[in-house]
Amino acid sequence: MDVNGIRNAINVNNAYNNTGDDNVAADNIKTSDVKQTDKTDINDQNKNPIDKKELDKAMNYLNKFLEPEKTHAEYSIHKDLGTMIIKIVDDKTKETVLEAPPKKILDMIASLLREDGLLDKKV
Repeated sequence: MDVNGIRNAINVNNAYNNTGDDNVAADNIKTSDVKQTDKTDINDQNKNPIDKKELDKAMNYLNKFLEPEKTHAEYSIHKDLGTMIIKIVDDKTKETVLEAPPKKILDMIASLLREDGLLDKKV
């Protein structure tokens, strides 16, 4: 599972809280600052467990960061691959502004894997 975006949001907040400066440079952000303890699966399909509390905390930080832009973040787990999908949604129009990784790409990968017999329907 790729949670680098969420980790970066946590680190941006940590860097901001430590400096008190609104202009935190991306160079100061370290993914090693994020600690994962008490790991539990979010989804049975998930191969890389992540702490649900840590994920919720990261989403809260990310949403606070996005407030001035009138957007918010949502996450979901791809049903076939178990990959986390992060969406940035416009609050007013409810339109998806950004999706990483794109669900269409994950659907295409799952379809190719299914055709080659590499993806079980149980997964």
